[in-house]
Amino acid sequence: MATSKMQSTSLLDQFHLYKNTPPGQKIPVTFHARVHAVNDDRPGDECIILMRDQNNIFLRVHVDTKNVNPASLGVAQTCTLESVLRVSGTLTLSDKQSMPEENVIAGVVEASDLVMISQAVDGLVNRPSVNEQAGGSGVLKLNERLNNRILDFTTFEIAMPIERHWTELLDKGEDFFIFAIRQLQTREKFRNLTALAKRLSSSAGEIRLGLDGDGKMHRLTFSEAKRLLKSNGAQDINEEADLTPKEEVELGRLMRDHPPAPYSPTDVFTVMEYPAASRSFQYHALPASSPGQARTTSSGDIMLRGQESATILQCYHDAKLLRAAMQASNPPVDPDAPMFQPWFEALEAGLHPNGNVAIGLNRFLQGYLGLPDIHDTALFPRDANKLLP
Repeated sequence: MATSKMQSTSLLDQFHLYKNTPPGQKIPVTFHARVHAVNDDRPGDECIILMRDQNNIFLRVHVDTKNVNPASLGVAQTCTLESVLRVSGTLTLSDKQSMPEENVIAGVVEASDLVMISQAVDGLVNRPSVNEQAGGSGVLKLNERLNNRILDFTTFEIAMPIERHWTELLDKGEDFFIFAIRQLQTREKFRNLTALAKRLSSSAGEIRLGLDGDGKMHRLTFSEAKRLLKSNGAQDINEEADLTPKEEVELGRLMRDHPPAPYSPTDVFTVMEYPAASRSFQYHALPASSPGQARTTSSGDIMLRGQESATILQCYHDAKLLRAAMQASNPPVDPDAPMFQPWFEALEAGLHPNGNVAIGLNRFLQGYLGLPDIHDTALFPRDANKLLP
């Protein structure tokens, strides 16, 4: 059977083209995507392949020996997880209610041609096979949820002295975000690149940069952030624990759509003064505001589209304070351990008050482009299931 001459597209393109098409329609398609899973309980003359593109859009492909040539059948039988295939066939759309997952195209492709574009090493990842739910509904059991963590990342870090107050660190980090976002949104070179990125993410570059009357980024204390979440119906709020990913997302939504006075709608803001109990010992702790009050830290996170994208902290510059912080941490850390001696020797020689601004460039890029998965910001992303290539 001849290979289809139709132009190959991504699954995201297919998703947007046919998301409003009535069920039952049969549409010729050609697309390229990765093999996410393959079933292991079908007869030998057919199989189901679950395909996934870089936007985590999923689509099932049915391969039957009666409809494909031997070369395509060989591709289906030997393809490994994470291999890249070009698939041609007929997409039959089904009722969207049968596909409750928002990122799954409601339908199945009857393959007519498969071409191996890039063969991944066998055993690169280990995932459950594709299985259908009972009753013949054809709903996929997507047993794996791709998390938003990446092991091989790029950080832009600023180490600087503090002259008067630790919030100088916040000023430096916030100024970077304001400058970078404005440059990306206004310079012609970056506007053109962002326009290309919109083909993958329609919200690329559409960042609301809400600032105060002095042109500064909005700041919430950690306790204010928790109260804002609680007052808007968030459940099971632990006011001493760090913000969970779910809470960060909700906080980002509130600051964008329903910010409390005096804040203006924004996609980027700072949460500062995290509790000492939620931070590791090297975060400089502030004195308690009153007896019995939990101590906070000279630290903050810059949130971009509901996700921490930079961490800012004042470091200990006094050896006695650092030693006390290590001994008081839970669990305690031995300050006399050999690995810490060069650190203490530097502090004992005299060190100016200082701190760090650590900006996760992968997170920044993900937030600016509105990408659903941080793995899309790296050419060869590493995570808990993938260390090669």
